[in-house]
Amino acid sequence: MLIGTFSSTNLFGQDSLPNLDDVLFDGKNFFAIIKGEEKVAKIDTNGSIIKEIGGKGRGPGEFSSPNIEITLIDQTLYILDKRGAKILEVDTKDFTIINETIIRDYPTDIFHYNDTLLSFKITPKFSEDEGKKIVGKYFTSEKVFNADDTQKNYLFRFEEKEELNPLYDQKKTKSIDDISIIYYPYKNYFYLYKDDILELISIPNMETKSLGNEIDRSFNGNSNIESLFKYKFSPTYKSILSVVKGSEDNTIILQVNSYLRGQLLLEYNYSEKEFRELGFFGLGKVIELYNNKIYFYHKNRISNINLNSIKKCNNVRTEVYVKNIDELDELLVENLLKIYNQSLDNHIPVNFIFKNSRWFFEPKLEDYKEVANAILQLGIWGKIKIVDDCEDCFKSMINVEILKNSDRIRIPLSTDRIDNSIFNCD
Repeated sequence: MLIGTFSSTNLFGQDSLPNLDDVLFDGKNFFAIIKGEEKVAKIDTNGSIIKEIGGKGRGPGEFSSPNIEITLIDQTLYILDKRGAKILEVDTKDFTIINETIIRDYPTDIFHYNDTLLSFKITPKFSEDEGKKIVGKYFTSEKVFNADDTQKNYLFRFEEKEELNPLYDQKKTKSIDDISIIYYPYKNYFYLYKDDILELISIPNMETKSLGNEIDRSFNGNSNIESLFKYKFSPTYKSILSVVKGSEDNTIILQVNSYLRGQLLLEYNYSEKEFRELGFFGLGKVIELYNNKIYFYHKNRISNINLNSIKKCNNVRTEVYVKNIDELDELLVENLLKIYNQSLDNHIPVNFIFKNSRWFFEPKLEDYKEVANAILQLGIWGKIKIVDDCEDCFKSMINVEILKNSDRIRIPLSTDRIDNSIFNCD
């Protein structure tokens, strides 16, 4: 279901909505960064921009670059201009600027804990000898306002044992009720801060980091830079797309991508320390769960769907058997994309099963990287398996089947028409 009149209109009355990033929802309006611009917008539930703040510049109410982060505390929206090192406080009712503060250092994100605004930034770790060389870095949370240089102002700080790449190492923060979440979009874990305790939590049955490519670069002998930033790895997809408030008390929902598990919504109960799978979800980025509806941003539209609608297809799945994806002709690819999109629209998980080319040897991680890159190039994603053989699966280049409980329905890809009723989970 599209919110209001999003199905017939859009934010600017043109053919598409703007690219939005970091969309927040307070139950009445959306607040979003317009991607690639120096602007933040207030959007109503009819899909109309009520007002914008920003514009390129260094003056009052302007932002020096599109590198902006936002967070909500009650009826105040805080906007971080990362490059300009300042924070704007905005009244969410009339969307006017209350205050503008120049801040020290250059945080990578802002969030809050118990209504205290916090910055999240990288700080150097020095050796304990007299030379005080930089030997690493901390990820540190500090108070933004009323900081006292004579006291410890950070709530927590931690080190990462394995860095990927400075372009991908920045973590995201999220404030939910009485907890704060710090998650790494390209890895399978997150930090949860509650009651002055920072806990590291790993998502089970998922790759430890996104598939990607190793990088080897030098820093011309600059040891300090080499200690702080070690280029090692360039991921090809995000493992954690979004974190929002859960459907029950003491829960959060994580939207994840995994070649081992597919595209899922997982709910984590941080009191019982348990994960449960809510269902398949592959439509863009989740914004919020509100009144049992998932609000999400997909293909330049903000939409919502009842949480129960996601769960109803948990016993159905689409299986795509691929012998050689490089040899698919145009019609096969076109029909594959139709089936994939129909599956997504009906929240049916998609599994890709590839034929193992190593004969009697087990597939290697490089094989999974290769097939993952191949399906990503088509703009599709799902759980990936590589198998030696299965009955009638790989007689042609590609076969697609819908599994409903004990029924297995084969979909011919060589036809011009596909029966969409087979994707109905009712």
